[in-house]
Amino acid sequence: MHNFFTNFTISDWIQLFGILASLITSIIAIWISVKTLKQNSKMIEESTRPVISIYSKYSDGVLYYIIKNFGTSTAHIDKVITNFNIPKADCNMVDGNPFESLSDSTLAPMDSKICPLVSHSLKNRKFNFEIYYHSSTNKYHENFFVDGDADNPFPDTHPSADNEFKALKNISNTLHDIKKSKF
Repeated sequence: MHNFFTNFTISDWIQLFGILASLITSIIAIWISVKTLKQNSKMIEESTRPVISIYSKYSDGVLYYIIKNFGTSTAHIDKVITNFNIPKADCNMVDGNPFESLSDSTLAPMDSKICPLVSHSLKNRKFNFEIYYHSSTNKYHENFFVDGDADNPFPDTHPSADNEFKALKNISNTLHDIKKSKF
């Protein structure tokens, strides 16, 4: 073996170093390509995944809890766990937990499910939600704390009235706004 390397000419050494440099460069290029493909795959998944969110919206005396898919692909809801439990005595519109029925349902992109509540009759407007859902490729899990009073500092606007009925409706809406602030 010793004789093998000693018999190399300068030209042989240059060729050997060229082969090694080419091999190392090729290995690094393959490694960079694989890493780039993995990053691109993650970016594509993030840009096309379902994104479920829950939020509250107050309008005209009604407090809405909204679950919406803000993503670009369909979300298949596996399970919704929440402390959202409204006794029938507190709200005629809902009895129990309306979000339980969302289990095993589907939300298309930008689709939403809305739960309307008469806010002034609720004793508690703060709820925790835990949602398990999946797309065609991955599973997701989200936790939310939703405070129904979060937009209370912002009063609703009521247009001017041109007759008595509209004026009474505006007065009623304003009283609902006052009541929602829980003074």
